[in-house]
Amino acid sequence: MDDASLAGRESSDERIACGYCIPFLGKTILSNTQRCVFSATGTFPASKLIHKKWLLLHPPEGESVWVHNDTKMGHVVWKAPVTRSPDFILVQFGNRCLSIRRRVVLDALAICGKFQLSFPTEGKKKPPRSPFFNITDLGLSDLGSGSLRLDAHAHLSGAELAHLSGLSLGEMWALEILLATPEAEEPPLVSISEKLTKK
Repeated sequence: MDDASLAGRESSDERIACGYCIPFLGKTILSNTQRCVFSATGTFPASKLIHKKWLLLHPPEGESVWVHNDTKMGHVVWKAPVTRSPDFILVQFGNRCLSIRRRVVLDALAICGKFQLSFPTEGKKKPPRSPFFNITDLGLSDLGSGSLRLDAHAHLSGAELAHLSGLSLGEMWALEILLATPEAEEPPLVSISEKLTKK
């Protein structure tokens, strides 16, 4: 079954599920698949920033499924698209599907590094970490966040400004994750089969 009603958030809609998804509806397995990446290698948890950053820098080879639920508990695995290339990642973010061109994001990250280095290091005031005015919304509640700062035009070339302005919502989200923490840590594999058999 692949019906729009399955995307509903009302309790009456959430009672509907196809047979293939029944194993994912138990509390144990559901709580472990809210924010994760499924791959042939295994299932990686992706709740922590350091784990998200590692997965964006080292995405699984081959096909994978990226899920990032934006509610406390919900069944969104069924509608998550399959990512077929590590260079073009699709993330099911609640009811949204985000697209991420990884090379584009990495180039944007390099531009942000250049922007930060263009400020003097003397004094107590820290230089801005990116040329964006308000890129702090990992929850995507403010779709207007991510506007370029006025001083970005003085420090970046026209091509660099155009590159940053062309980022998709998913790419902005990925860039914020890469900028938010200097650390990246490989997430431990989660055994879905063990979770399914756990009492």
